[in-house]
Amino acid sequence: MAGDLCEKIYGRDDLSLLLPGGIALLPTSFSEVYSKVLYDLKTNRLKNTRIIQHDLTTIEVQLVLDTPNEQALPSNDMILSFVQQEFQKIVGSEVTVTVKQVETIEHQGPRIVSHVDRSTVLIKKYR
Repeated sequence: MAGDLCEKIYGRDDLSLLLPGGIALLPTSFSEVYSKVLYDLKTNRLKNTRIIQHDLTTIEVQLVLDTPNEQALPSNDMILSFVQQEFQKIVGSEVTVTVKQVETIEHQGPRIVSHVDRSTVLIKKYR
């Protein structure tokens, strides 16, 4: 009806990941994971990220971490494990999430890359 308020603005569909069941996962979900790294793990060692969706059930998260001294906590493995668990909670058990530490991520390229053909997926729900 004219004059009604929007309940939610979802943003660009091309930045979302597509999950089984017609779910479009919005980038705000990813930022929640990165916020938890900062506040729950109490570290700012996460310097850059890229998410690559290979297909509907396979997601790769690439992380660039700064180099700590040997006793620094949390360790690289702790950060990688934490990010993997948090992404897994968001995407569910039908999707495999792999988290890798990489040396660098090109600044020119996109941060979210999906190889899923969007024309073959009917989006039923945004999350």
